[in-house]
Amino acid sequence: MLEKISIGTANFQKKYGFFNKSRVNNNELRRVVSSLKRKKIKDIDTAISYKNVDDLLGKIKINNLKIYSKIPKLPENCKNVKTWVDNQVKKSKNKLKIKTFEGFYLHNPSDLLSKKGAKLFKTLKKLKKDGIVNKIGISIYEFSMFEKIN
Repeated sequence: MLEKISIGTANFQKKYGFFNKSRVNNNELRRVVSSLKRKKIKDIDTAISYKNVDDLLGKIKINNLKIYSKIPKLPENCKNVKTWVDNQVKKSKNKLKIKTFEGFYLHNPSDLLSKKGAKLFKTLKKLKKDGIVNKIGISIYEFSMFEKIN
């Protein structure tokens, strides 16, 4: 049953949730990941916008874990969506020291409804086709957004 659990990492960056005293340090993170492995939990949910979390995770062995991440909100002044997305994904992969993401999602699903939404979706599909990510999707925080995108 536990192997169906995914561990979120928002609380690794700041006072939040489980580690509410301060952000998690390397020793605590190693203990968390070691515990995950013992319990056969393989999924980690993170995001590029979680400050320093990619760096923290990259310093420990996470290569046998499935990493799901989220791309930040598309900047309004973004001139080339494909280049911006590719750079975001590449930097995150390098920091995490992984070859592929199990899943990559849009942190801001309304980006799909913008003028650049079609290009953004096409870019994500290309990442999947190229084997850089296995799954693509969106993070939904309100049901109304699900209805708009669906």
